[in-house]
Amino acid sequence: MNQPCLFQGTLNISIYPATFVTQQPTYTFHQVHWTAAHPPETFSFSPCQVVFQSLQYPGFVYYPHPETKQRHFQNVDILEILAPPIAGIGYRDRVELALNPTEILIVNPQES
Repeated sequence: MNQPCLFQGTLNISIYPATFVTQQPTYTFHQVHWTAAHPPETFSFSPCQVVFQSLQYPGFVYYPHPETKQRHFQNVDILEILAPPIAGIGYRDRVELALNPTEILIVNPQES
């Protein structure tokens, strides 16, 4: 199976005022020693689809576990997405996301 080439950065998507909870991601890598500049970190990945201008792009929700990522804070209303390069996308553009709700749960504050 051919895997898409991913852009070397994340697409940060705000779902404000909603937040998300990572539940049972497809992949989790524990205590990864990826740089001498940081202690080991745990990362999870959940497959998703990004829809931009009616085109679908396969990707992954990238979740650096905050309990192991001591030097970086990520808002709970920002989903970080790894995806192939998306032509024409820019800051503040609207996209749709297709997520697996057993892996990534969206929590809507109006429903709490």
